[in-house]
Amino acid sequence: AVGLREVVAEQKAWRHGEEYLVLHGLVLDDVMTHLAQGSEVARGFEVSRVHWVDGPEEHTRCVHLVAKDGREVVAKRAVVTVSLAVLQRQCIKFEPPLPSSKTEAIARIHVGNAVKVAVQVSRKFWPDDFWDGDEH
Repeated sequence: AVGLREVVAEQKAWRHGEEYLVLHGLVLDDVMTHLAQGSEVARGFEVSRVHWVDGPEEHTRCVHLVAKDGREVVAKRAVVTVSLAVLQRQCIKFEPPLPSSKTEAIARIHVGNAVKVAVQVSRKFWPDDFWDGDEH
C-alpha cells in the first residue's frame, strides 16, 4: 500500500508539461538518454526473439536480439525489460526457453487495473500519526 505521504512527495516532484509528465523539467526520454550514456541503445526495435548462442571458445556466449521486422543485433549481454503482459502473451520467444521456475511465476502473477487520483484539499484533516513512513 502507498501512504498519503508518498503520494504527496511524488506529486511535489512531478508537474504536467504541455505534452508529457515531466520531472524537474525532464521528460522520460531525457532520463533514459542520461542513463544510457556510454552504452549503445537501439530504439524502435521491437524484439520478437532473444537467442543465446555459445561462442567458439569456452565461456563465450552472445545474445542475438531479433526484431519483428527481421533486423538483428548481436551483443555480449542484454537486459530485457518488458511488461508482464508481454511475457504472459509470449510475444518474445526465448531460446533456450526460460527456466520453468520463471515461466511458472510469470503465469501465476496477476496485475489488476488501478487508477491514481490526486486530491488537493484546503486544510489538513488527517491525524499527525497517519503517515506510514519516516518524515523526510
